[in-house]
Amino acid sequence: MAEVFLPTRRSVIVGAAFATLTGLLAESRSRAAAGAGFQFLTAHQAAVVTEATARLVPGPTDDPAEMGHPGAREAEVVRYIDTLLSAFGDDPPLVFAGGPWSNRHSPGPDLMAQFVPLEERQRLAWRTRVAALRSQVADAVVALDDAAGGDFVSGPAPLQDEILTSLADVRNLLFPLTIEGMYSVPEYGGNAGLVGWQDIRWPGDVQPVGYSAAEVEADDGLDPVALSDLPVVQELVGALPVVSSALLTQRVRRG
Repeated sequence: MAEVFLPTRRSVIVGAAFATLTGLLAESRSRAAAGAGFQFLTAHQAAVVTEATARLVPGPTDDPAEMGHPGAREAEVVRYIDTLLSAFGDDPPLVFAGGPWSNRHSPGPDLMAQFVPLEERQRLAWRTRVAALRSQVADAVVALDDAAGGDFVSGPAPLQDEILTSLADVRNLLFPLTIEGMYSVPEYGGNAGLVGWQDIRWPGDVQPVGYSAAEVEADDGLDPVALSDLPVVQELVGALPVVSSALLTQRVRRG
């Protein structure tokens, strides 16, 4: 019998981010007490988000075909989402990590450990966005539970997949957050143990950033040009002497 190779969910993924500060902090504190270590999400909300994101980007415990490839569960995407939703529980808010690098690849100061203070306009914009996301994630959990007959977490994987397929708004909300939590710098709460970066062989922030003077001056050869663009490039190259001559004439006249 001939083998049939079906595309994995990961192959599809690879083929294919206004409340007052006082209100945000108060709600964050109240939820932290019930959230088993989460700052905004309750324990149940965190469980629903964990299972939903694990269906969107499954790991080996969610799909045997993903053996050797971490998913949202392994990257702790739920922690990324909770960190974002509780960003204003810290001062500065956990919005922009410092930089340009950490101490992950070499000794030295961890410049990403401290978050950057926000300007007033940034603070207002992000507070508005975070408040909206809080409401949307909370509503998404309710929608997932309702579609599962009361508890999305206890539903079998095929049912969870069916629900996420049918609830486009929920899927479109959680999928970008899942990708961000998989591959963003771990200072934002996700990419636990750098599993996202390791899976795609991305070294992450490496210092020093940039090129040496010798590397800048060295010739690395001709830049590749698509065959379809070659006639245009040749025309531009051919026009360069004419353009240079015209510019030189203008400069002489102005002098």
